Parts: sequence; C-alpha cells; structure tokens
Amino acid sequence: MGPLIRGRAGRLARRAMARPATGGARRLSPRVVARLAAGVVVGAAGLVAGCSGPAPVPPPSPSTSTVDPIDLAAFENAPCGLPGDAELTRFSLTKPGLLTTVAGISLCDWVSANPRAARYQAGVDRRSGGLPGLRRRTAFTRSGPDVIHGYPAGHAAADRTAGRCTVDVGVAPDTVLRVTADIPAPGPLSDDPCADADQFAGAIIGFQGHRAP
Repeated sequence: MGPLIRGRAGRLARRAMARPATGGARRLSPRVVARLAAGVVVGAAGLVAGCSGPAPVPPPSPSTSTVDPIDLAAFENAPCGLPGDAELTRFSLTKPGLLTTVAGISLCDWVSANPRAARYQAGVDRRSGGLPGLRRRTAFTRSGPDVIHGYPAGHAAADRTAGRCTVDVGVAPDTVLRVTADIPAPGPLSDDPCADADQFAGAIIGFQGHRAP
C-alpha cells in the first residue's frame, strides 16, 4: 500500500506506523483514516490512468459507393433519349434511333451511316434487382473494366460473339444501364467490341450525370 499513498496522507500514515504502540495497538482517529483512504484512492487512480492509454479510434467504415446514383427511370420506356446529340455525333450516329424490345427490355438501336462502323443498343433494366441481381443470373467475364466512370460494370459472357459485346452498368441500386456494341467483322475494331461498348456507356453516363440536379 506504501507506493499508493502520497502527499500529506502518506506522511500521516508513516508517522502513525512509526509511533511505538503503548498499551496495545493505537487506534487512528477517524480523520486520519479518511485521509489515508483518500490517498489510496488517488494513488490507485493515478496508476490506472498511467497504465491505460486512450481508447483506439476505430477506422471509418469504407464507403459502399463513391458516386451518386443516376435516376434513369424516365428512360425505361424511352431509351432513345439516353445519349445527347453531342454523344451521338461523337460516335458518328447521325440517323435517329429505332425503338425495339428484347427480353421485355426497351432498347434503342442506332445504326451508323457508315456500314463498317459500330451499331449500338442502349436501354434501362429496372427489373433484375440492379447489377447484384443480374450477376446471380448472368455469366460475366472480366474482359473489360469492373467500373465505368465509378459505377460497377459487368460484361455478358453469353454475348461475346465476333464483334459484339454487351456491358451492364449499375448506375443505381435497382437500375442497370445496358449497352451493346455490334461491330461488323472482319475489321480492326471487331477484335475488341467491349472497349467500344464501354466508351458508349461512359458517354451516356457522363451526359446523364450532368443532367442530374
């Protein structure tokens, strides 16, 4: 107990213990006992504070998404409005898009005036449960980037015929942007149609992202 008693309380304790006992053990006064107890408490608190450092701060939980979701609900039945005029011109698509339906999903089909240039399809899928739901039913390859403009993406393995590639981009928890590039074969671009599909999807995402409020 000695190391725990400091200051005046410690001196009182030492004097009390150093005095010879006369007629049996000398009884300490209540005041001295209270001071001794206070010294013990203070000393113990100092030891505890010295042994225990500050509690470690837990690291921040990683963000599940670094980009804001894009609302494409308005284009689910009107996919020809997904890209802007500047995006269509960039990809040499001067003809108006044609509306079609594949597996219950409305798609817009753009055909270039150049018969050797790529043909594109784009649509919005809000029935599959987002990209996670689509992954459970679709075989994806890793032939392209896993993200496009910060949004998770997957390339459909079942649609990797010569010169054709489909990319699905999760632009919101329940929304997938689907883009297909169909490049006539043989040709210098038909060996990597996924790169063309990724670029067209990126152009749509960039345009729609700027339109968001």
